[in-house]
Amino acid sequence: MMNMRGAPILMKMAVIGWEETAKRNAEEVALQQSGLSKKEKEEYWIVSQYFDMLWNEYEDDREDINYLLERLQKYLEMGNSPIEGYNNMKYEETEFNYFEFLDELEDL
Repeated sequence: MMNMRGAPILMKMAVIGWEETAKRNAEEVALQQSGLSKKEKEEYWIVSQYFDMLWNEYEDDREDINYLLERLQKYLEMGNSPIEGYNNMKYEETEFNYFEFLDELEDL
């Protein structure tokens, strides 16, 4: 069976620039098919909203933001929860001090 844990992130990358309601509906469909637990789905929305904020505030870095979403997708497919995946991705990238805007989510 195909690993669908990363499906919500794939959808996020496809719809990130959409109007809010349409974007949320599309992500919700992918989330329902993902096999994530209830807690992981709650975590997903926290991370998803954070990436929406990044997308809107860092227009010049959108290519990098898509790259980060791809990395997060891989962590979800490896079995990490959305917040674990975010934190692992953040550590991976900030070793090089490249994505300084990731520090804003340290509390997760």
